[in-house]
Amino acid sequence: MERNNDFYFNVRLLIRHPAIDPGDITNGLGLEPETSWKVGDQRLTPIGRTLARKRSCTVWSFSWQKTGDRRFFSFVESVLDTLAPNTALFRRIFEEGGETQIIVELFGKINVGDTADVDLMKRLLDMDIQLGVEVFPEWTAAEQAVFLSADRNGKHS
Repeated sequence: MERNNDFYFNVRLLIRHPAIDPGDITNGLGLEPETSWKVGDQRLTPIGRTLARKRSCTVWSFSWQKTGDRRFFSFVESVLDTLAPNTALFRRIFEEGGETQIIVELFGKINVGDTADVDLMKRLLDMDIQLGVEVFPEWTAAEQAVFLSADRNGKHS
């Protein structure tokens, strides 16, 4: 059985926009993205081979990792506290046809659950942020390290 302090999850901020420069998001949030590209950038394979298509939208992503706590929506609330001063940016992204998502990423093979209360849902709505949950069963720490290493080098699309 997995101990509580072995449990971890990520909370990812993912922004997609039809035209914004990812540098504007970086400057606005004061966070360095793990992954970003601008609409029109050349698409590449994970090993760097050029593909025929170009990026169809701007993407910007940043993740926080939390260990030893199974209450992931409580952590989402603390992430929103950090992001709240940037509500105008998230509203602008929405108004211009983009989307901002907070995605809870759950790894491993243990049963875990949490409830997003009404106040959290209202905060997300007020900030024009969507909420998502992704589950990666059987995901190991080694696989996570490889994924994050490739992601930081802009190799995931």
